[in-house]
Amino acid sequence: MKKEQQIIKVIMYQVYFNITDHTWKAVVHYQDELITIDGEEHESDKNRIELQSTLEMLQFLRKWIPEPAEFTIFTNSQYTISCLEKWIPEWIQKGFRIHHTSKLRPNTDLLVKLHSFDSCMNFSLVQHYNDFEKYNALI
Repeated sequence: MKKEQQIIKVIMYQVYFNITDHTWKAVVHYQDELITIDGEEHESDKNRIELQSTLEMLQFLRKWIPEPAEFTIFTNSQYTISCLEKWIPEWIQKGFRIHHTSKLRPNTDLLVKLHSFDSCMNFSLVQHYNDFEKYNALI
């Protein structure tokens, strides 16, 4: 008998205090529980921290929540959503090379890892990440 796929709602937001101290937080709604996952990256740019935090959160969830599961991720990161929903198919075709050069795109290492989760994640953009109550209302 095939297991029914679960839909797990994840609220994720990144908070930036300055260029060298990036923190992030994800709140997972799973079986009537709220679980908080957080982390920080030092000496990283905004785009990298957004991708890194998404990857770390998905890796944690994949270990913790049995398959099959689909993750709906509510995030304030338009960059992450665009990378994974719009741009990555073309980047894969081009071997993650920047147009007319042999250089790899920035953050290719993270993008390749995130792409492995492609079949189990959907995104929804939330504009106001400073208002945590709005995130809680979504779940």
